[in-house]
Amino acid sequence: MLQPALPLSLGKSVHQSSMPRSPSPTPGETRTLDLGEGVSLDLQYIPAGVFWMGTRDGDVNARPRQRVEISQGFWLGRIPVTLKQYQRFHEDHRDSFVDVVPADRQRPVVGVSWHEAVQYCDLLMQETQLRDKGWAKWAATLPTEAQWEYACRGEADGGLVETDYWNGDGEKALAEIGWFDGNSDLRLHPVGTKQRGNAWGLHDLHGLVWEWCRDVYDPQAYARCGDLTVDPVNVDKKGDNDAQRLLRGGSWHSSAAGCRTTMRGRCWAGLGLRDGGFRIALVPSPSLAKSKK
Repeated sequence: MLQPALPLSLGKSVHQSSMPRSPSPTPGETRTLDLGEGVSLDLQYIPAGVFWMGTRDGDVNARPRQRVEISQGFWLGRIPVTLKQYQRFHEDHRDSFVDVVPADRQRPVVGVSWHEAVQYCDLLMQETQLRDKGWAKWAATLPTEAQWEYACRGEADGGLVETDYWNGDGEKALAEIGWFDGNSDLRLHPVGTKQRGNAWGLHDLHGLVWEWCRDVYDPQAYARCGDLTVDPVNVDKKGDNDAQRLLRGGSWHSSAAGCRTTMRGRCWAGLGLRDGGFRIALVPSPSLAKSKK
């Protein structure tokens, strides 16, 4: 089994109108994107806020703790993107689990590279905006690692959650909300089978599949931050489009430690991950233009 930072490499929600309501959605509010052909994708609203990111005494590359501001609210997928959702735009996609559970399209899609995940976000947004003009000022992307950790913790305005997982510490707490090597039988499971979501209605944040983030991996990123960092994202400044990108959350193959909120995984952008997938974020369009590389 590989170390948590190097994932395995393979070469309560009531559905409402899909249009985002104006002016301010409520924290944890659900919206549903219509992707066409009977396929949809649920989003949860994550409000703006300030939180403590990282750890005091855990992994070296997640220290020191830093105070981070998420300046704008955003939408995040309730669950990781499923095979059914992914095949809406990439019907020929195949991965190592297709022959094992060929009919189960409600499992997370795996074997998708960072580049393919970003492309999917673009295709999804094009289809969504064609069907619903209410999303015209939003852009689909991968969450930054700051957005991911903030959403996972489920607290705004200075939240001081320091537990290993959003619901507590230890393997017992993790087993209530996620699939990891201690309860997964070392196999992939369908999304949403752990019924409990966090304060903002997000599921499968710990374990199940690693999730791509927008950032380039930098082990020293936290050490260079000041007293308060606003909307941090480590973009590609060297023109290396295949640089290592960040992954969060751990997987069905990870140890309990590998599924901690602060665990920072990484892998080359051009590789698919046998135990990795991704989750969609929708952000106000101008904020994406400033950071997209």
